[in-house]
Amino acid sequence: LVLGSGESGERVPIPDLRGLTRGEVQAVVNMASLNLGVLVDCRGCNTPEDSAFARVYRQAPAPRENDRIALGGLIDVWLTADTTGLRPVPRDTTGTQATSHDAEDN
Repeated sequence: LVLGSGESGERVPIPDLRGLTRGEVQAVVNMASLNLGVLVDCRGCNTPEDSAFARVYRQAPAPRENDRIALGGLIDVWLTADTTGLRPVPRDTTGTQATSHDAEDN
């Protein structure tokens, strides 16, 4: 599903997807009028259950303050089944994900 091709010139903030599951990522990307790019292999995913509960540990482009991406742009994500090193990403008062500048960009 392609929401846009980025030809309008409109740019939107890059959402911070780190710590989210694949399903959560898809919902956030859709709400931001962006597209999920490459879903890079899941580290430590040996079973379907591992894959279902895997979380994003890296994304490209990375979320940085004031950085924006073209409407309909692609975001690639890397998943891991090992969530011990991942910190929860804070949510703002509206229930949307706030940018966490101190989360690792491994």
